[in-house]
Amino acid sequence: MGLLSAKYDETVKSSKHAENFEEARTPIGYQTGLDLLDYMNGKQINVKDDKPYFSLGIDEGCYVMLVGKSGTSKTTLALQMAANIIKPFEEGMIYLDDIEGSTDKVRIHNITKMSYPEIREKVRHRQLGITCESFYENICMIHKDKMELAKKHPDEFLIHTGKKDSNGNEIVTLPPTVYILDSLALLVPATLSEEETLSGWCIIWLD
Repeated sequence: MGLLSAKYDETVKSSKHAENFEEARTPIGYQTGLDLLDYMNGKQINVKDDKPYFSLGIDEGCYVMLVGKSGTSKTTLALQMAANIIKPFEEGMIYLDDIEGSTDKVRIHNITKMSYPEIREKVRHRQLGITCESFYENICMIHKDKMELAKKHPDEFLIHTGKKDSNGNEIVTLPPTVYILDSLALLVPATLSEEETLSGWCIIWLD
């Protein structure tokens, strides 16, 4: 090992935030139930000293934006994809920030085919107090909770995928979380209060 490489590894290990320097690994693909989308985003994983395999679906940690006119089933599609991603996992969760206020538990049930007990356990649905700041804070809070659970209950919480990364190591990962923002166009900063929004303003969103 070269001097710089060895020095870097030593510095990282002594860092207070060593987890921030973790090297990139082979991402897990989560299938959305849309065959065309899953195959288009799929890839072959070449494993050291083992057979390659295909990983179908969208990669963990990705952002997906659905763009279309009002009434073109963007919310329906997002909920269907989210449900298909989390259903195989006991700890999978959906978080829905519904700024438009167009969704309720009956609609979620009809779209996802999840039972009402499943929805109560695996879906968190907000319609009030959604701002840029609270959206970001919620994501940070969920990430912190998942990392704490992974440390305290690794055997119960972490997912042993049975698949290997390109170096031949088993891939162990966190259960999937799908966060839906409906919609980005209506997200405003907390400083833009309801009074400021309603007093003397006419806001028209053009898609």
